Amino acid sequence: MNNLFSIMQQSKGIKNIILITIKNMKRKIQFRMRYRKANTPIWLILKTKRENKGIQILSFSTIFRVTKQTETNRIK
Repeated sequence: MNNLFSIMQQSKGIKNIILITIKNMKRKIQFRMRYRKANTPIWLILKTKRENKGIQILSFSTIFRVTKQTETNRIK
């Protein structure tokens, strides 16, 4: 988290949305990262094809937990 925060501080001039694509074995999930200032907390919005609402989460471990849970819910 600290590394990500320092990267955000270094790129103060960039105001647009950064898209991070993590390749899953079955599908791709896009994470939209949005920030106004360097010192604002980083919120990652999890967007999937089925879900219209974004789930706001703080850490990457939470992202993978939510992703795993979504995967198991989809199988059921």
